[in-house]
Amino acid sequence: LCRIDFAKKSAAILIEEAKESSIPNKKTENYKNAIAMYEKLPKQDCEIASAYFDLAQICTAKEEAIMNYQKASQLFLTLGNDQQAGDSFYHIGSKCKTAEEQLSYYKRSLELYTKIGNEQGIANALYKMGVSCPNQTEAMDYYKKALELYTKIGNTQYIANTLSD
Repeated sequence: LCRIDFAKKSAAILIEEAKESSIPNKKTENYKNAIAMYEKLPKQDCEIASAYFDLAQICTAKEEAIMNYQKASQLFLTLGNDQQAGDSFYHIGSKCKTAEEQLSYYKRSLELYTKIGNEQGIANALYKMGVSCPNQTEAMDYYKKALELYTKIGNTQYIANTLSD
């Protein structure tokens, strides 16, 4: 039990050091080492998912970021954390190269945000679907729905962004 506690604390320290570091390689190394430590411990899926998500946030290579977001999303889904899974899918969409892939991931995030009633997330997903959609008529429908939600929740910055697109 003492070894497990020590390993948990050590991994948590690595995560904190990664968050505080201004050196990209050090951040990446610390996240990867923390994930490796957590994976050797029982019942650490939440910590592992969060570490993969945070690691994806700092990845400069799109493919690596997507891979880490995918690992995070699967763990978050297993844990029943639809908010974080939705956020992971949303970020994957922003990294994808094709409009078809982008739309696929934004739709997955939209489903999860809708399930939990996250209106800001719903609006953001709809907006990004409008940006990604090659069909102008469909894109306008997504923009209109996003604009309605942004207006409802009073997000003036996103209202302006949506109107300018």
